[in-house]
Amino acid sequence: MPRTKIRELTLKEFIVCAKLRGYADINAEAEKLPDGRSRIVYEEGLWGYVDEWRTSEDGRLFAGSELVTREDVPKWMMPYGGGLFPSALAKLSPQDWYRWLRTDYLSKLTTDIRVPIRGPAEVKNGRLKVTCRINGDLNHGNALELGYVDEGRIYRFTAGWVALD
Repeated sequence: MPRTKIRELTLKEFIVCAKLRGYADINAEAEKLPDGRSRIVYEEGLWGYVDEWRTSEDGRLFAGSELVTREDVPKWMMPYGGGLFPSALAKLSPQDWYRWLRTDYLSKLTTDIRVPIRGPAEVKNGRLKVTCRINGDLNHGNALELGYVDEGRIYRFTAGWVALD
């Protein structure tokens, strides 16, 4: 039986808005939960978005998930994880890397990107570079994002996502 696509443009637009007002916004403040997780919530109209993650004590590693709902019914989700390699700490701090990732890469997310899960396919600014390879479409897919300092790989992010309707 063929799978029916959900209203992709509406979902796509909402995901972009939620991400740009969430972690991609350097001024967005995540709520710290009692169990140590961080959470960002965004709502617009009938749509809702929750991004929850846990970070290692040194700030280097993370794992989490994003959930999109419409009228409180789950419609799309994306578990993810990644972090800086231990060797990266000799080149820059986790805070400096994630600040750059938010301001110079994730903030460039637009609906013009075929599958707006992360930023553009490649962004380079000075010594720092990030690339992202996406397989699939907004209904089902996966991504591998790699980060570099002076062309040496220092970071990896992986995610998979699925539309639930």
